Amino acid sequence: MRKLLIGVLFLGVVVTCSGGAWFMILGIRGTTDSARVAEVFRYLWPSLAVGGAIVLLAAVPLQLIWRAGSDEDWTFLASAGAGICLYSLVVRHIAPREWLDKLPSLFVFLVPMIVSVAIAYVVLRPLLKRKTPDQTPGDPPAKLQ
Repeated sequence: MRKLLIGVLFLGVVVTCSGGAWFMILGIRGTTDSARVAEVFRYLWPSLAVGGAIVLLAAVPLQLIWRAGSDEDWTFLASAGAGICLYSLVVRHIAPREWLDKLPSLFVFLVPMIVSVAIAYVVLRPLLKRKTPDQTPGDPPAKLQ
């Protein structure tokens, strides 16, 4: 089960990164017409939303079923998926345009996405925190041997 979830997680990462890589390649080429850029934008948002949702849906069960004493923590990947999905579906539509116009062109997308990931991390961190079997809620974390 864990191997399947890790495979699904990597699939989500590939889908998410492929949309961004495609857009960056068009920017590097330089001689791309605006119709082509608009077409890439149309496909970029669904790939971000679907890829982020896949990452979220794979990382949450991984975090919840992983051994309590292990060093692996899937919370950041879950919050990255949630934040990217949240950004592509909600935040990019409601972000104040006058604030975004003050940013350099590269940061117009990065700053709201980073803020979305940070908010998702703050929300998901307490929900996905694993407890050791001998720890009751409210106790400080036990030191691992």
